[in-house]
Amino acid sequence: MVAYHNTLIDYYNELIDGAKAAEESSVLVLNVWQNTIYKKEDDETDKFTKDDNGKFYENYQDALDVLYNEESFKQGKENILKQQEKVDKLYKKLMNPPEQYEEGFDIAKKLYSAYTDLCLCGTKPSGNINSASSRYTEADNDCGKYIKELRLFIEDIED
Repeated sequence: MVAYHNTLIDYYNELIDGAKAAEESSVLVLNVWQNTIYKKEDDETDKFTKDDNGKFYENYQDALDVLYNEESFKQGKENILKQQEKVDKLYKKLMNPPEQYEEGFDIAKKLYSAYTDLCLCGTKPSGNINSASSRYTEADNDCGKYIKELRLFIEDIED
């Protein structure tokens, strides 16, 4: 039982770290995408949305390609994927919970689904800007909700 509890706490902590990174990546991707389409100047995204002459790319995909090829973005994406592997391994260990942890596993399962969606938003967005933005918002909101629920479950079971 102690081992399961510790694995649940590790899962929670690793997932929070991964969700933060996925959230940051998702926001940057969406901002580059949107700022290119609407030709919006922004200190953070201009290096991706504008060509060498300072003009906005006509095609948002060109801007996203610049972003995806930037070394720090590639490193961030790699870190998200590594973090996701850690979370995957911990999630597998949580399957078949002891009876008193069944509710916690149900929350962890919902959180895992939302987290996986959030990681995809930050590493492999798809669709158009509206659908990608909606998918991100839903995944981010669900992650936040289930992280809070899992934290409360862990706190309650420790009392």
